[in-house]
Amino acid sequence: MRAALLAVLATAALLRLWSLGFGLDLEDPARSVLNNEVDEHGMATQVATGLRTGSLHPGEFLHRGPGGYLVFGVADLAALAPRVVFGEDSWDATFAAQEVFPAELQLIHRGVSAVAGLLTVLAIMALTGRLAGRRAGLIAGALLAVAYVHVRQSHYGTVDTLWALLVVITLERSLAWSERPTATGAVLLGLLGGAAAAVKYFGVLLGGPLVLAWWRARRAGRQGRLGLVLLGTLGGFVLLSPIVVLSPGDLIDKLLWSTATYASEPAAAALLGSLAHHLQFTLWIGVGEPVVVLALVGLALALRTGGEPRQLAVSVLLLTPSLFLTSHHPVRFGLPVAVLLVPFAAVVVERVFEHVGRTAGLLLLIVALAPSAARSVAFDGLIAETDTRVELVQLLHDAGARAEDVYAFGVYGLPRSAPKPYVDVYRASHREGGRPPAPIPEARPRFLLRDLTADGVSSLGWDAAAPLVGTRYREIARLDGRVDPEGVPMPDPAAGTPSHFVPYAEPWAMRRPGPGLVLYERIDDG
Repeated sequence: MRAALLAVLATAALLRLWSLGFGLDLEDPARSVLNNEVDEHGMATQVATGLRTGSLHPGEFLHRGPGGYLVFGVADLAALAPRVVFGEDSWDATFAAQEVFPAELQLIHRGVSAVAGLLTVLAIMALTGRLAGRRAGLIAGALLAVAYVHVRQSHYGTVDTLWALLVVITLERSLAWSERPTATGAVLLGLLGGAAAAVKYFGVLLGGPLVLAWWRARRAGRQGRLGLVLLGTLGGFVLLSPIVVLSPGDLIDKLLWSTATYASEPAAAALLGSLAHHLQFTLWIGVGEPVVVLALVGLALALRTGGEPRQLAVSVLLLTPSLFLTSHHPVRFGLPVAVLLVPFAAVVVERVFEHVGRTAGLLLLIVALAPSAARSVAFDGLIAETDTRVELVQLLHDAGARAEDVYAFGVYGLPRSAPKPYVDVYRASHREGGRPPAPIPEARPRFLLRDLTADGVSSLGWDAAAPLVGTRYREIARLDGRVDPEGVPMPDPAAGTPSHFVPYAEPWAMRRPGPGLVLYERIDDG
């Protein structure tokens, strides 16, 4: 049993740490892709600003939950403070540099996310062990160790794996507290739930499971104090969100703005569309098709069994609104629900071990592990390769190109390294003050750069450049990692990460990450 535990943890750690530094060069901004994951870059720069100024105001973290600001801030401080104390750089210089080029902070945040992911594997083992014993816990650990959506999200410096970890621990403690509702347990349970809501506002959905835990204890004649749970919840939120005390108006304003901006349409079609998207990508593909089937069987069994299994099953159902609360639905919004399917699948596999036999149980476990294991390994291997954007920037650097020498046409697929090595035609025309660059015939840029993954590229200015290709400009480089450029749409809308050019469902459909890019050089003399 110990050998199996070590194998599960080693697998979980390897899949989450392998290629963790993808797209980042800690020394050279030009060789870093700083926009691989939605929010990752913004979170890093926000923490850098806070550390430089000594501010507890979470800034843009108010969009998602201010708790992550403190967690990441503590991790960054622990990693970089020795440089200030024992090195030659000042505090201000150290964190001002990170504001401009936060690759180091992004890597630290990814480390936090990966560690949270590994701890979630342990937490899910403990939770499942409560329901069906140690072997079932190990099975659950194995399933989550390779779970594709969890492995993938553990590579990003965002708050989602931390949020999922807190949700799992909260539910495990809610089961324990229902059986033995002590005052200390009530406060701890509340603190965990409040912390989860502070890290990501969707954590407020834990209110239902907390009330359910109290109701079950009370129904069994065990007197739990719901008031202490609620008090602990408030305390947990405030501890990770001092902005509640320092500037409550900012928190309220941001919550109202986010609700008005991102809330899902109440129409049934919109809600069902969000739910269908998560069912397909977050759960079916993200956890693995066989695991989802087993989990549905396990959920049905748990609802019939009663006791702790039923309490957990209902608790998970109470968390499912996270799948359709917003108008956009990246897979990370459903991460806790995806993780919490694993215990129910593990219980079914354990029953096969117990009632059918070891051979049948092992075969079923292998079948359950295979899809996610294949995707996770393919994903880790793919992102380890050089991104097309990094190579493109290197080509421009080797050619001695200045930013004004390159007119670029695209949106998400253009390199976002700092400083920007080109004139972004679309952004200059429509976003950066609305001042379009000089027309191509007059400016005679040395290079044209086209992002092949941009929809409607003609509207981005390419309609003026296209007639010049073949007469005044010749193609000198075409970088595209897709095995079949026509068969792999980019950016992939499935995962909700438009700047991360890795296919979600089939990471093996690319040889290297990054958008399709074509570079043209001027050939005319006049």
